[in-house]
Amino acid sequence: MLKTINIPGYGPYVCGRKQSELFTVPSFVPPHAKATRGANPYAADVNAIRAAAKSMHPIYAAVENILGNDWYGNCTACAALKIQAIFDCVATGEWRTPSLKDALWLYSQTTSPPFNPATGANDNGTELQTVLEFWASHGLYKDGHGKIKSVAAVDAKNKDEVVSALNTNGVLYAGCLLPKAWEDIKGTGFTWGMDGPPDPQAGHCTYIYGHNETGVFDGSWGMEGTIPWDALAYYFGGPTGELYTVVAENGQP
Repeated sequence: MLKTINIPGYGPYVCGRKQSELFTVPSFVPPHAKATRGANPYAADVNAIRAAAKSMHPIYAAVENILGNDWYGNCTACAALKIQAIFDCVATGEWRTPSLKDALWLYSQTTSPPFNPATGANDNGTELQTVLEFWASHGLYKDGHGKIKSVAAVDAKNKDEVVSALNTNGVLYAGCLLPKAWEDIKGTGFTWGMDGPPDPQAGHCTYIYGHNETGVFDGSWGMEGTIPWDALAYYFGGPTGELYTVVAENGQP
């Protein structure tokens, strides 16, 4: 059974990130990533990514709008769809807000045995890499919308590499094991620091959309938080964590 954490005033969240066992994704190399970014006019402006991410958070902060992660372990699907929503907003100026149906369909496509949206059967979580492969081959939506053309692994223990990836592509797809102290989140404005060992039962998937001198900006469950650099390295670095940068098929960001 997947672990559920309860955040007073915000709702329960199910930990559905499974460990990616095969790290077959190529490592991030800034010149390569820049070469594949395309000519989208927003490409060079990572501030547009950050603004889009911040404006999106209220959409997901309410329990009814967290795409089913209060009932199911579909956090990997939810985080990917939120990243794609940011890409769409930056590219077009309009939101394509994913629905609960979209999130559960994506979850069903990236689980084995497949999750059943009608009954809730086979709610066993999934790996970030499985979602990334589907994202690249099909797109995140049933109609094929939302594809990425490249993905690269980012070393969370290398601050310069994380900064370069964020400044190049604007957002990171992230996975970790939450330490127990992080489950006591107080809402938006939280800081997740060095707070004990990772909990093997608390697999979490989120997205990171910017940085400052203190650390990186995290968008867990529609809230805004900061993860200091040392905590990012410890919890999102190997062997229990993972970070990826993605390039959208149409060139943004």
